[in-house]
Amino acid sequence: APTPDVEGRSYCMMVNITVQRGWSNTATEETQKFIARRVATFTDGVFTATNIDGLDIRQDDNGVVFGVPIAVGEVLAGAYTQTGQRLDVLLDTGASRVWYVSADGSVIHNNSADHFGPFPNSISVGVTRNATFIESDTCDNV
Repeated sequence: APTPDVEGRSYCMMVNITVQRGWSNTATEETQKFIARRVATFTDGVFTATNIDGLDIRQDDNGVVFGVPIAVGEVLAGAYTQTGQRLDVLLDTGASRVWYVSADGSVIHNNSADHFGPFPNSISVGVTRNATFIESDTCDNV
């Protein structure tokens, strides 16, 4: 029978992160868009996702846009616990995330938004994230 249990399953993880930075003391700003595809696995309470492709795009205060490919092979990892359709993930970076699994476990999704600052150095930061996981051993057909 279909189950939301992610244990032992693999997914193509597609991530979109937008970061906005502003410095009030210089009236400058920067926008960053990070897009990545990763092959992710859930095994014995451990989450592992390996970069297969992506791009880190930035626009500076002068309107110049540039992009840099992400580091292929870089690994994002952490621990997870699952309660029903909810996944609580503690990444090795120290960040925590809550992801939600479809009833049959074939899709996982997350979105979030954060705002930080302004800090004493005048910077303030806004971050939006969304991640969608489609069950697959690769990202070839996703």
